[in-house]
Amino acid sequence: MNIRLSIVLLSLLATIPTAFKAQQYKVPESTYNTTWQQNAFNDNWYISFGAGAQVIMAEDDSKASLGSRVTFAPSLTIGKYFSPIFGLRTNFTGGSLHGFNDGQDGVYRKWTKNNSSYMGNGYNGLAGYPKQIGAPFFTVDPSWAYRGWDVNDKMMFAENKNGGYQWIPGKNGELYMQHVRYAAVNLNAVINFTELFKQYVPDRSFDLSAFGGPTLFQVFSHMGNRGYAYFGMNLGLNAKIRMNDFTDFFMEGNFTVYPDDFDGHIGGSGGDIVTQLTAGVSCKIGKQYWERCDHADYSLIARLNDEINKLRNKPCCPLIEPVKPLPSLSITYIRPEEEKVKKREISGEAFVIFPVGRIELNPSLGNNIYELSKITKSIDFLNEESDINIDQIYITGYASPEGNEQSNYRLSEGRSRSLTEYVRTMYNLSPNLFQVRSNGENWDGLLEKLDNTSLSEQEKMDVKNIITSNYNIVTRKSRLQAYQGGRVYRYLLNDVYPGLRRTDYKIEFTVPQFTVERGRQLINTKPTMLSQFEIYQIANSYPKGSPEFVRAIEIGLTIYPNDPISIINAAAVALERDELERAASYLEKVKTDTRALNNLGVLYMLQGKTQDATVYFRLAVENGDERAAQNLKEINGISDKMRKYNEDMQKYLEALEKVNKDK
Repeated sequence: MNIRLSIVLLSLLATIPTAFKAQQYKVPESTYNTTWQQNAFNDNWYISFGAGAQVIMAEDDSKASLGSRVTFAPSLTIGKYFSPIFGLRTNFTGGSLHGFNDGQDGVYRKWTKNNSSYMGNGYNGLAGYPKQIGAPFFTVDPSWAYRGWDVNDKMMFAENKNGGYQWIPGKNGELYMQHVRYAAVNLNAVINFTELFKQYVPDRSFDLSAFGGPTLFQVFSHMGNRGYAYFGMNLGLNAKIRMNDFTDFFMEGNFTVYPDDFDGHIGGSGGDIVTQLTAGVSCKIGKQYWERCDHADYSLIARLNDEINKLRNKPCCPLIEPVKPLPSLSITYIRPEEEKVKKREISGEAFVIFPVGRIELNPSLGNNIYELSKITKSIDFLNEESDINIDQIYITGYASPEGNEQSNYRLSEGRSRSLTEYVRTMYNLSPNLFQVRSNGENWDGLLEKLDNTSLSEQEKMDVKNIITSNYNIVTRKSRLQAYQGGRVYRYLLNDVYPGLRRTDYKIEFTVPQFTVERGRQLINTKPTMLSQFEIYQIANSYPKGSPEFVRAIEIGLTIYPNDPISIINAAAVALERDELERAASYLEKVKTDTRALNNLGVLYMLQGKTQDATVYFRLAVENGDERAAQNLKEINGISDKMRKYNEDMQKYLEALEKVNKDK
């Protein structure tokens, strides 16, 4: 029996176009290594309705055409996910399968051992069956009598060399159709491969899942075959394409291995296989997204354990060490200005290969599929948010500096336009969105790449001198070709020039304003879409100092690393977490910014530099920072507390020394 067909059908699901892939924006941890909060029982359910085609592969079936064997396959699936990766589902299917038989010697389910009719017992003498029990009965299909094929009809049966019976037309390669009517329930475990091997994205456009598990089936009595129920094994792949928040489109391929007598005919292999390919709509029920669990603070647990162990080792009346008084300091956070119009851009470079001297774009040539995907993935990412507007797309081409300069200029311009037309046609974009430029021969790129070549230092210096001292391009090229007898030029032509034939692209777009609720989702997947003001709002929607608050402030610094406000706010978080080295490194970058004066004063105070802290607090007060005024009052009152602390510490040390002597 041939199972290649099932493998081919399942592999088709792996060819879904990459255009359906979601943009790969990573959360800090992989889906597999993340602990997820448990959702309610009525969340993460789905019901799928589908239909398609199915084929049985059993004895003699491969002798018939595939078209004559394909029948309708209904599908109803009820499932639930217990995490972003794992789930369970129940699938209901069935129908009428078309198998084929050549009628030659075979064993059929009605005649197997442990059956009251084994070898013809109970059928001896009935019309339409052999009159001799024993081996002859092994060759009789139970459906023959139902079809009206009488054993005495010599056009139908003849005694074979083993003393049994066979259908005479079968000797000539003729077939007759078997009808297997059945219903099946597949109990499957589900693994979402996309979430297993990628970062979790709650609204991903495409998912690929595998499923498998036992099958309970019922074959119904039909055309002389007895009905019976038993178990099989089901495996398959499911590809899901997100339509909206409530529905998905799916395609599914699966195969089920049934017992060898599933179609009534025994022999040839260890089992019968039914392969299905279906498609349909999946309706989502309840909340579908997942939230991460906060990690335990193991350093805090370790410190608490240390304190517990210290208390256990102290005497029954332990000495209490005085606590050094620390000022209660106010730390400054800066509220960013709201960005009225959120302009953004994505840029990069692609090394698209063209045939020598031609401008026609062939996506399948060389590594072009990967290079073109750099541009298309950027556009796919923008298209995921319906409110994003693409304002302008710039395509700039460069040529390598061999051959005629004017020809190279026209060649790079023509190739840039071919690339532009490819992108424009793929996404049905307006031609007015594109600005196409040609920068001709890429001499600047050649100068940059020389330092990373295997040429000697003298050769690098000589080549740079030839390029920079010869303004006549023809002279420059001839001297390069003649240098070192052409050896250096041949090396540049083969190893360096291909990397100079590049296309730069830049996409300018406008991003909408997002609510805090939507921002909480985007900050994990597409943080570059958020303004600094929106990130600040998201941070303040959580309790101050909470892990979510801290993470939002740190993401703001990652997205806007050179903005003074993001640096000052990140320093404020570090000060509150007593991470003085990090705070100092941040504040060093903005020490001339008047908005950072108060936080600089806090840093110096925590470092024990009271005089420096006082200077910065006074400067901050002069610039209108009310928190600095509160901090100055705290410093003025700290001296009395420190004097009391020193007296108590002296008494503590004396008492501790006495306790140690008594031991």
